[in-house]
Amino acid sequence: MCAGSAIWHTRTMRLWLLDITSIRFSWAPSGSCLSVLTSRREVLSVVQLEQGTSVEEAALQGFDSALSRGRVERVLPEVGRQSWGVALYDPFTAHVAVGPLPKTEVYSDRHAVELDDDGCLVTLDDSGLWVGSRLLTLQESDSVAITQSIAAYGG
Repeated sequence: MCAGSAIWHTRTMRLWLLDITSIRFSWAPSGSCLSVLTSRREVLSVVQLEQGTSVEEAALQGFDSALSRGRVERVLPEVGRQSWGVALYDPFTAHVAVGPLPKTEVYSDRHAVELDDDGCLVTLDDSGLWVGSRLLTLQESDSVAITQSIAAYGG
């Protein structure tokens, strides 16, 4: 390596952005299991719950699991059929959550993002989260508080 040169590590990741108001929950009859579903009834996550888990805590676990392991499959003209990880948009705060706790990253430009129930493909890179031509930047926010805010909607 030459003196004075630097190696830049960049990240570029495509994610499917879903509005939390389009997310649905399905409880097992015994209440011991919660499934988190898209508006198309695709399973984003399934979490086992301990007896006595509050509805809000169950929603938090479900959303966290969706951010960690959730995937959606879509067919888009430019890329064909593909599967993407999930990011969640909270229209009440105009924040987008990316990744599970405790390392959830929060992006925003403080303006509402227009999404239909099916969501949209977004790109995460070193400059921020791109929703179409809009750049949402990383916020210095408490990721736990943001994720709990999202869970409060679900609860």
